[in-house]
Amino acid sequence: MTMPLRPTSMDLTMHDMAQVHPSISQTIGVILHLEGTAPSLGELRAYVGSHLTSQPRLTHYLHGPGLKARWHHDPAPDLDHRVREQHLPAGDQHLDTALSSLVAHP
Repeated sequence: MTMPLRPTSMDLTMHDMAQVHPSISQTIGVILHLEGTAPSLGELRAYVGSHLTSQPRLTHYLHGPGLKARWHHDPAPDLDHRVREQHLPAGDQHLDTALSSLVAHP
């Protein structure tokens, strides 16, 4: 997958909204719900890191004012910040609480 040279209209809209309304998070995240033996956090970070060349959405970010922003490349994003773990007790209510908490965290 290659990253387009110019951001899409949706990319620019979300970027502009994040600048105009910083209290509204535009962060998009992923949660892995694993059963059985999960990899260690270090193993998961290493796995993600070894696949960065095929995942440009993890290595590119919009930079610049509002609708004039352009994609910039970060070949080595901070995986300590981006790949984290949170152990939860069993039960859907704990997952719902964790999801609500993560949505509010940049």
